[in-house]
Amino acid sequence: MRLLIIETLIGPVEFASFLGTTKRVLESEVTYTLVPIESELPKGMAVKLVRAVLVKLRPQATRYNVRVGFKWLKPLQDSGDPQSGEWLEAQSWEQNGFIVMVGTEDYEALARRLPDRGLSEEEFPVTYHSNGIDVLFPRIPGGELTSLHFVVAENTIPEPAECSSWFAVDVSHSKILAVVVES
Repeated sequence: MRLLIIETLIGPVEFASFLGTTKRVLESEVTYTLVPIESELPKGMAVKLVRAVLVKLRPQATRYNVRVGFKWLKPLQDSGDPQSGEWLEAQSWEQNGFIVMVGTEDYEALARRLPDRGLSEEEFPVTYHSNGIDVLFPRIPGGELTSLHFVVAENTIPEPAECSSWFAVDVSHSKILAVVVES
């Protein structure tokens, strides 16, 4: 499957992978897995729904400038609110009394976990857009597995406790992989 579309409380989101800016990654080289996860939220915090999208890339030959990301399929009133943190890049959108936040690993987490993918702080790999987020890998070695994730949290506004959705998307890659292995 070359892409994955999920429905959220404020509209559909498409997850896809590209070589450069427009050419989609071959279907045989990428998989998307929707992973139900349970958030370990601080006391008093809650979200309506949280799930992860695990993206696995295994190109046949080395690929350059691989962009993995998501975008809203319908225009939203909100242009997004970037909210980074330690080991986390996240962005939220609000519409019709709901908030949807999507998070992924930041440069430090990605570079530590994937040291040979050409990541650099000078060309920061995570880009925020008004309708999504992209993660750019300068190099993905052929025959090797490269995985990353996006966590999607959905909630009502106001949230039961401020920043509930932000805490909900702050999930380590190893925890998501462990959930996939268990299921």
